[in-house]
Amino acid sequence: MTGSISTYGQFLRTLSSVQRVQGQQQEIQTQTGTGKKGNTIGDYGAQGQRLLNLRGAKDQLETYKLNIADIGEKGAVMDTAMGQMGDLLDKLEKEYLKVEGNLSTDTTFLNDMGKRGLEQLTQLLNSKVGGRYVFAASDVDTPPVQNLGGLTSKFESLIDTGSDADSIIAAMKSAFTDSAQAYQAPDGTTNDAVFSSSLQFAGSPLKVRVDVNRDIQYGVRADDKAFTDMLRTFAMAATIKYTPDNQDQYDALVTEGHQAIKDSRPALLSEIGQLGVTRKQVDDLSVQHEHVIDVLDKAAGNIDDVDYAALATKMSSSTTALEATYKILASMQQMSLVNYIS
Repeated sequence: MTGSISTYGQFLRTLSSVQRVQGQQQEIQTQTGTGKKGNTIGDYGAQGQRLLNLRGAKDQLETYKLNIADIGEKGAVMDTAMGQMGDLLDKLEKEYLKVEGNLSTDTTFLNDMGKRGLEQLTQLLNSKVGGRYVFAASDVDTPPVQNLGGLTSKFESLIDTGSDADSIIAAMKSAFTDSAQAYQAPDGTTNDAVFSSSLQFAGSPLKVRVDVNRDIQYGVRADDKAFTDMLRTFAMAATIKYTPDNQDQYDALVTEGHQAIKDSRPALLSEIGQLGVTRKQVDDLSVQHEHVIDVLDKAAGNIDDVDYAALATKMSSSTTALEATYKILASMQQMSLVNYIS
């Protein structure tokens, strides 16, 4: 009877061995299909936590790269817009030079260039990326520059009524300087503010995280001095008029308008340069992030990715073992009942 129990026990052990090897082969087939050693962190044992840490570090760097890409996209739009503003200034200065020193008293073309320039500046300062205003500081949902038509009409009326040049210049400076206040004309009337009221409370400049414990500030506000001087010179160009009896006013406004160009150009170039430096810094940082991501990918791959050559060897070994156990089972199945009860 001992022999029968022993033989039956061997049968069960062999059957268990078959099932174990079949399970191993199923696991190998799954790993071959997915290219991964496991489906859950628990499948990696002691290496599971390290794998989680590597994946988390990579995800964080990917987020930083997306933030940097956003800086690049917005920065490119800002850079293009400010370059176009510089071109507008160059063209306007040529026209100012014609009327300065009374070389010409026909301001028709200067007025037209000033009005069209204000429209173009408004469009440029209200530039958007993905539906968000890039010159609006942190208040990206509100256009920073409002309609300037009413403002230029007010300046024209001040000139037509013979207001002195100092009062007109002061009114223009006030209109393009204070984003929190509505424009106050010398006669006490008010116009809508040039800039959105929300711009006053918007954080400035834009800030975004680009690395661990490192934030980058970038961008330019629409009410930056580079732009306010620019808007002022175009507003003057749009409204200056010459008549024989307003010679002093005319000369003073022409001189002030030309000076505003000289004031705004270096400030504009400085902002363009600073933006370029920032974009270069974050581009270099993005390259560094990419290198680190490659290292993290390789480290995670050493834990997570399967070795197909090793899998092939393991599959071959398990197949050989399975075939051997099948033969043993087959020989057991050929035994008669006597083998188990004798």
